[in-house]
Order: sequence, then structure tokens, then C-alpha cells
Amino acid sequence: MKRRASLLLAALGALAAVVCAPAAAQAAPVAGTSTTTARTIGADVSYPQCDGHGGTVAGSLTGTPAFAVVGVNGGVATSTNPCLRAELSWAAEAAGDTTAPAWSVYVNTANPGLAASWWPSSNTTKAGTRLSNPNGTCTHRAGAACAFVYGWSLAEQDVLKAGGFAKPGLTWWLDVEAANTWSRDRTANRAVLEGMTAGFQTAGMKVGLYALRTDWADVVGTVPWTSPLTWLPSWLAGAYTHWEAMKACAGAPLTRGGRIAVTQYLPDGAQIDSDVACAVLHGPTPVVRGTAAAGTWLSASAGAWPAGTSLTYQWRRNGTDVRGATSRSYYVHQSDRGAVVSVRVTGTKAGYSRASATSAGHRIP
Repeated sequence: MKRRASLLLAALGALAAVVCAPAAAQAAPVAGTSTTTARTIGADVSYPQCDGHGGTVAGSLTGTPAFAVVGVNGGVATSTNPCLRAELSWAAEAAGDTTAPAWSVYVNTANPGLAASWWPSSNTTKAGTRLSNPNGTCTHRAGAACAFVYGWSLAEQDVLKAGGFAKPGLTWWLDVEAANTWSRDRTANRAVLEGMTAGFQTAGMKVGLYALRTDWADVVGTVPWTSPLTWLPSWLAGAYTHWEAMKACAGAPLTRGGRIAVTQYLPDGAQIDSDVACAVLHGPTPVVRGTAAAGTWLSASAGAWPAGTSLTYQWRRNGTDVRGATSRSYYVHQSDRGAVVSVRVTGTKAGYSRASATSAGHRIP
């Protein structure tokens, strides 16, 4: 399925039936947390929750989670979850959460290259859509150009698999797992995801990124600011408890321009993943105090952030971080003359996506 859940597939497949019991809509207080920091929790399901006979859900999907995510594929990007319709019907009854859609879907991703059962030979998808390809012309070769077309083709196929559930505005999470087939060319791997993103967005859908940090680093690596993946929200895997998932909300997103919107955890002994919807943290614009002149000290006033927020500081020169300048005060050097100095304050709080605010710039005469 996904992250640690993928390690359980062999065991789950050996079961005659899997009883699905998503968590209740409101998370109970967990040790080390309080009712003021606990977030509502959801559940995600896919083909491991099938009985393998006729595509029906084994046992029953009981309860109504705050939000639900359903896997469209059967563990491989070109396959279909045999329980898809039943699980989508269950997910559509989710209660909803103010910080996450009531239900969404996720799809497997891969870059098999020429080993694929179908690999593009031009800038035309498998369904016949002619594309404007930012990576150039695809000529049936491995690499970013054809990978982009392949990714768009996967998106078109996935929308068809979801059928009438694929309404405009639906969020599609791109599941990036090292266990799937990938190239050593990270640029080409990224192009698959960019193609899928473009395909879904052209169909009026929203897109997010799902992965373990280690898988993301191995498969995709650092995403440049010019990539459309940069601004997508992250669904982060890897936690074992609700509290770990809460803390993970405050981490760095998979891409620099996004935010962690959801975190996933699988408690010991559980057969179904649980998910935390990360709230959005808001903070005021910081103010720089002091005389903006060489040989003086400037100080940062962060303003009033929500209680329990941890703050860090980063001073900037002409929009670029100044190495080592991470305290509340900053000594203005002679080398700063003519430059614009500002400070960025970043707040982190368990259960919330990290947030940053940057002060107005001050030119040093």
C-alpha cells in the first residue's frame, strides 16, 4: 500500500479477510497531548482492505472518519484497486474536516521507461491527447520528455478508473514509493510527476504529494523552484503514533513552496492507516527595530503568534539568507551597506503546518 503499510502487504494478502475499522471522527486525547492540540483524524484505504474475491470489501468499513483517502490503483501505477467503487462510496460519507477535504484519492506513480507495457513515442498520450511538452519532443526514449507524456497518460487513465467520483476539485495525491519502478534519472522521475500533475489539473483536479522523506529523496530529490511540484501540498508518511503525526505537521514539506497538509501513522497492530489533518498556522508580520546603519544592531519583534508556537529567526540580505544570522538580533556590517536587510520568522507548532512571515526590508545607507 504505502510506507510501512507496504511492508505489511504480504501478511495482509495472506489473510482471508481484513476488517476495516477507521478511527472515529474526533481523536481522543493522546498521552503527551491535550484536548487543545489534538487534531481530528481520518483514514486511508486501498486494495489491502479487499478480500481478493470479486472486488468486494472484506468485512466492512465501519465508522465515519473525519476525512478519508482511497487508493485508486492496486499497488502498481497501471493497475486498479478491485475495491475502488465500494471504498469510494464509503469515503464519500466522511464527515469532513475544516483543514482537509472530506475525501480524496491517491494514485501510485512510477517511471518504468522502455520496460513499460506502453511507453510514448511522441508528445501524444495513450488516450490520444496532443501535449505541449516542457521537456521537448518525446521520441520513444527514456528521459524527461517521454516521462512527462507517460505521467500525463497515467493521470488520464486514473480519472477514467474513478468514473463518476472524479469530479472537478477532487484532490489526487501522487504516491511516490521507492518500491515501485523508477529510473536512476531523478529529473525524468520528476517529469512523470509533473506530467501527472498537469494531466489532473487540466481535468480540473487538485494535486498533492505523498511520500516517506527517504523515498522522496531517493526517487525525486530536490525540486527546483521552476517545477510545478514546488507549490503542491505534502502528505507525509512515517509516524507510528498520533502524537508523532501531530509533530510531523510542523516539519519541512516535500517541496519548498508547499506545506504539510496531512500526516499519516500506523499504530502497532493496526491494519489500516490513520491520518492527521494539519491546521494552518498564522503569524503576524515581524518588525525590525533599531537604526539601519553599519555598526549598529537591529532586533526582530516577532509579534503575537498562537500560544505554544516555537519561533526561529533568519536574517536576509537582498532576499537571500545570511549564513549564521539566526538570532533575534543582527549586527549590521560595513558589507551590508547598500543592501536591503530583512528578517524571516518561522513558527512551528504540533498539529500545524509550519508558517513563515518576513518583515519589510530596510536599506542600509
